[in-house]
Amino acid sequence: MKFQFNHSENKLTLITPNNWGGETHQEIPASQFFLTNWGGSGWQLDPNNSAHWITFTVFAKQINCFYKQPTSTEQQFIYYKKTFPKAEIITVEFTPTDEVIKDEKGHWVFKNKP
Repeated sequence: MKFQFNHSENKLTLITPNNWGGETHQEIPASQFFLTNWGGSGWQLDPNNSAHWITFTVFAKQINCFYKQPTSTEQQFIYYKKTFPKAEIITVEFTPTDEVIKDEKGHWVFKNKP
């Protein structure tokens, strides 16, 4: 999935390919917004599934993005993490190299280390 996060307006847009070779932009409704326990901004991406979400945590010099995607088996999830230099608008598209898992100490580490 591809997203655009507007830090100054605290808005999230889902970007999907359309049938004409371009992209369709759909803003995620404010009703699906939530604050994270660590001070970030989050959006529930599926109103019928509270386990499908994305969060953005803004720091002085960077923005951390964390994405939880359900698999076809509803009890399993894929997690992704990306870090960006701080900017007003960032575009996020996750790849398998962004996938993270928890290690034995409970820390998030990249699953597919280069």
